[in-house]
Amino acid sequence: MPIVGVAQTEQIYFYPVGLYINYDIARIYYFPKSKYILIFTHQNWMRSASGGDTMHGFLLLKLTSPFTGRGKYKAFDFNEPWLSKFNEEYKKGIDEHANWTENPKEVTLRIAGVPVGVKSDNLAVFDTKHQKRTVIVSIDPIREDDSVAAEEIRVDFVKKEERWEIEWAGGRWRCQAGRGQLDWVPKLCR
Repeated sequence: MPIVGVAQTEQIYFYPVGLYINYDIARIYYFPKSKYILIFTHQNWMRSASGGDTMHGFLLLKLTSPFTGRGKYKAFDFNEPWLSKFNEEYKKGIDEHANWTENPKEVTLRIAGVPVGVKSDNLAVFDTKHQKRTVIVSIDPIREDDSVAAEEIRVDFVKKEERWEIEWAGGRWRCQAGRGQLDWVPKLCR
């Protein structure tokens, strides 16, 4: 069963003829009102079961506890080179009242490196009990990287006046086999 890094889950259903050995996660959908997470798996033919069988599958999970705390993520320093470009664009966007800076989902996608206008189904939104706070987590399988298998980015927002602002951001990673940790940890892959 896949590790859902943001929360504790309970398995509700799995496609019985899918093979769940040596698989990749193809897509993740989160349904906040029902608290269901639908995960589609993809089995690469290079890692097929005996006899060369490949069977894609899907799992339905139910969120049973809130998201993982900040301590399980590596805090981002927005002055680091890879985030400095985002930081410049974000400050400029706020000054120019750009629409994307007023949408926490769009801001999270930008931090995750998703280009403007590209939609992602891999966002989980966790509204806190406090109306002026929200947490958004982006979980993306990385397909073209020889060391990182998946990246999870968490961004905490606080509402100041009428604008959502970044309060904190961090990430954690799962590595490809032989390139570091296989579970979600706040440490970069080798």
